[in-house]
Amino acid sequence: MEIESRITDVEYELMKLTQELNQLDSEIEYSTITFNIYQNKEKVPFGRKIIGAFLAGLNAFLEFMKIVLIVVAVLIPFSIIFVPIVLVGKNVVKKRKVKKIEEIKKLMDNN
Repeated sequence: MEIESRITDVEYELMKLTQELNQLDSEIEYSTITFNIYQNKEKVPFGRKIIGAFLAGLNAFLEFMKIVLIVVAVLIPFSIIFVPIVLVGKNVVKKRKVKKIEEIKKLMDNN
C-alpha cells in the first residue's frame, strides 16, 4: 500500500515536471531576438584609391617577375644540355648544305 502511494506520488511529480517542461518549451519560441547591425563605411578619397591601385599593380608585377625568375631557374639546366646539342646539330646541317651546294656547283661546272 505504501509503495503504491509512493508510485502515485512519483507519477504525479513526473507529470507535473513534464507539463512545466512543455510550458518552458513553448515559451522559448518567443524568446529569440535577432539584431542586424550595420556600420557605415568610411569613404576612401580618390587619391588613396589611385595609390592603392598603383601599389596593387606594382605588387602584381613583382609577383609576375618572381614567377618568371623561377621559370628561368627551372629551364637553365635543360638549356645547358639542349642548347649545345642544337648548336652542334645546326652546324652539321649547315656543313651538309655547303657540301651539297659545292657538289652541285662541281656538277654544273663539269657540264
